[in-house]
Parts: sequence; C-alpha cells; structure tokens
Amino acid sequence: MAHPAAAAGTAALQAAALLGARAAARAGRTGAAFACTSAAMALFAVLPWAAHHPYVLASADGGGLTLSQAAADAASLEALSWAAAVAVPLMAAYQAAGWWAFRGRVDGRTRSYL
Repeated sequence: MAHPAAAAGTAALQAAALLGARAAARAGRTGAAFACTSAAMALFAVLPWAAHHPYVLASADGGGLTLSQAAADAASLEALSWAAAVAVPLMAAYQAAGWWAFRGRVDGRTRSYL
C-alpha cells in the first residue's frame, strides 16, 4: 500500500457518511440519508485508488502499472464518453425512480441495516 494515510482518511470519511445516513434516517430526513449512503458508496470506489495512487495495478514488489501506462487512447475515450453520456443519465433516472417508488415505506419500526 503506497498511501496508508490516504486510505485511512477515505475509510474514516466513509464511516462518517454511514453514521450520517443512520442519523438522518432516524430523524426522518430521507433525502439526507440517501445523500450520505451515496457518498459512502462513492468513497468505497475511491478507497483502492487512494491507497495505491499512482498505481492502477500494484504488485507485491512495490511497483505496478501506473495511470499513464494504463490510460486508453483518444479514440477509445471518445467512444466511452458517448456511451457514458447516454448510460449515466438512464442509470440515474432508474435509481431515482426506485428511490421514489419506495419512499415512505420504511419507518422506525421497520428493520434496517442502518
């Protein structure tokens, strides 16, 4: 692990986001709970990068594949950008629809992971 302090900081922020989600859910602030759980999931994705930056793939001997070595060429990035421009709004809309469909169905008596 190249940056244990960055990994620990990211993990601490993730824990704080989950605790914030729990507090917001108990207070009935569903939007804030959603934002906190979204932040926790984003931080979960950032955690390996924070621990091993600048390596994308770290090896046991301390080296690895760096960001510049792993970067795609311009044509690949353009194709992926167009695909993401279509897919990301669709996924966000689907997530929002699911959140909207289940709003208010969880109260203090419902068992939850929070």
